Amino acid sequence: MQESSSAKPTISQNALPGLLSSQSCFYLAAIIVFYRLFVLHLVRLNLHFDEIQYWLWSYLPAWGYFSKPPMIAWGIYIQRMVFGESEFALKLLPMMIYPFTSLVVYFIAKSVYDNRTSRYAALLFLTSPAVSLASMMVTTDVFLVMFWSLAVWCLVLALQQRRLDLWLWVGFFSGCGLLTKYTMLLFLPSFALYLALSKQLKLVVASPGVALAFFLALALIMPNLYWNYLHDMVSFRHLFEISQIENKRYHISQVFYFVGSQVGILGLGTSYLFVRYCLCSAPRFFKDRYCLLWFCFFFVYLAVISFQAFISRAFPNWAAPCYVTAVVWLSHVIMEKKKPTLLNMAILINLLSMSVFYHYETIYAIFDIPLTYKIDPKRHTRGWSALGSAVTTLMHEHSDCLILADNRRVLSELIYYVRPHPMHAKLFNPKHQLKNTFHLSQDLNENRGDDFIWVTNSHTPEVMLPYFQSMHYIQTIVIPVDERMTVYTVFRLNGFNGY
Repeated sequence: MQESSSAKPTISQNALPGLLSSQSCFYLAAIIVFYRLFVLHLVRLNLHFDEIQYWLWSYLPAWGYFSKPPMIAWGIYIQRMVFGESEFALKLLPMMIYPFTSLVVYFIAKSVYDNRTSRYAALLFLTSPAVSLASMMVTTDVFLVMFWSLAVWCLVLALQQRRLDLWLWVGFFSGCGLLTKYTMLLFLPSFALYLALSKQLKLVVASPGVALAFFLALALIMPNLYWNYLHDMVSFRHLFEISQIENKRYHISQVFYFVGSQVGILGLGTSYLFVRYCLCSAPRFFKDRYCLLWFCFFFVYLAVISFQAFISRAFPNWAAPCYVTAVVWLSHVIMEKKKPTLLNMAILINLLSMSVFYHYETIYAIFDIPLTYKIDPKRHTRGWSALGSAVTTLMHEHSDCLILADNRRVLSELIYYVRPHPMHAKLFNPKHQLKNTFHLSQDLNENRGDDFIWVTNSHTPEVMLPYFQSMHYIQTIVIPVDERMTVYTVFRLNGFNGY
């Protein structure tokens, strides 16, 4: 009788109206991945200057870089060794990693719940607007979310099985996350809050695995900390500057903006369901240790970044890792209520949002809406290949010169889009500032007496006169970007005198 009674709920659960089968979920995930690859091939995006900066770092393997730890550079190094360094090849990196991360999300849920909950959690993650957008961009979040997910998965298994090797994997993936982005540090207070609320603080004392995980993560990040020590803590200074903590604005409106922007990260339908069924009933779930775990790893990350938004500013994507456990929690709650249709609707809304974003230019054209520079999401990536082609022609005529720019963005794009890549191109820095990776790695005084091709869209020629023996105008390059024209002026500068 017991066996037959236990089998009946399984049959009824599998027969839930609207429940997607495992096969359907697999085919849907595969279609999404191939569709994104097709869109990437179709639109042929120019690289953003930050993406090019990471690509440049991959040529100089190190334990640290100006604005980030080294993981993104190491990943791109392997990527370009295998697939090359075209725009499409470089953007294969997020295209491959995000499906893998969604699989990790599946196994996080699978380690606690059934297959139904697991596949919905993975699909909610894979179809989220944040992943749809980030799949087209080479960013540090690609690795951060992956290592965060892997660390959470190993943590769940370690809490279940209390095996030393699982705790070591928690430490290893946490350390890799720290080598990706310093906000991985929030994994520690998230776990601490869980231990406090679940009254399992004795676990820290009773299990040597927790301490070993901590010290392994610390050991992995130590070479980066030493690199920063040798370079005047430049990565942390940049982190301080970009967060603008010194401004201390204390604007509650910034918190509302940041929290509101998270709807665009998680998805409209998913956000509504998460607030309605999870956050509004959060205290009721605290009796469930796994729901408590999902909550802690969601709440701490979002709360810290929201506080960051309150005291200065925070970008919407800064809270991306917290949604790994959010989608697991939501999938469990909805499946427990036997309402898979709600999750189907959330996934459908995510897919529609993805299609709109990928094809917004076509939609604008159909409805005859002018696509202006201010509302164009791709505005920072347009026109660079055309500029690179024009400067390539000029460099063939002035092969004895180095490229010089006075703007980090322009220099980055020129290094990638001029052929062959002018790796020795320089950034003009007469005030000896330390604001970007070129300032850290270059000293133009080492090029006294050299000749340069100067490409500028901001300064007048008189700025350079004190620093060079002579100057000659070469050409004006006009690049159309949406409804605007970006004008670059090219000069030949002979005989650098030094700063």
